[in-house]
Amino acid sequence: MARQILGDGSNGGTSAGSDFKKGFISPTAPKGVAGIVNTNPSAGVGGLVPSYQSPSYSQPSYGGGSYAQAPATPSFGIGAPTGGGMGGAPAPAPQSKPVMSEGDWLSGDSEYQDQLTQYGTALTDFLARLTKQKNDFTQDYEVAKQGLDRNETNGLQNLGEDFTSRGLANSGLFANSRKEAQTNFQGQRDGMNTARDRALSDFTTQETDKRNSTKMAQDNARKSSLGRMSMNQQF
Repeated sequence: MARQILGDGSNGGTSAGSDFKKGFISPTAPKGVAGIVNTNPSAGVGGLVPSYQSPSYSQPSYGGGSYAQAPATPSFGIGAPTGGGMGGAPAPAPQSKPVMSEGDWLSGDSEYQDQLTQYGTALTDFLARLTKQKNDFTQDYEVAKQGLDRNETNGLQNLGEDFTSRGLANSGLFANSRKEAQTNFQGQRDGMNTARDRALSDFTTQETDKRNSTKMAQDNARKSSLGRMSMNQQF
């Protein structure tokens, strides 16, 4: 049978002396700690064989209260508030940029405005050259037309005088020659008019193509500018 004996670690003392007859205090037990001895009378000298076992320790008490375990360390893992510290208010959400209208952005985009100026200047210069060419051509046509009209008048007059001088003014030969001359002049006039119409149509086509290509370039510049606007609002 194992029995616990309290002592102060020395052989003196009333409690240890009174219990000495019943068993040995473990000579290796620490001071102030209870040792365990075996008082089995069937073994050892006088029936007493001391047997030391590991002492048990009770939880120390501090200031009237016992602590079953150390206080938990605060955790600052995922979900901890940011910007305000422990227990502080959460940081305010970042303010989004004000949304700018397309008109305001385009008017303030210097790159886009420079492109519009370049395209506009190129179109204006082209149209000015084209207009001059058209005016020059029209003037040349009028001069040529007037010259043809004079040639026809003078030619028919000379033809009549020639046939008259030969006494053939009323002949069928003169009539045929005059008609042939008139047909010839009219053919020249028709050719001039056809060339004029073709040239004027070409001028119109050049102007239309240039305006369309300029409009396309301006639209592409606008799309690029709005693309820069979108990127600017994202960051």
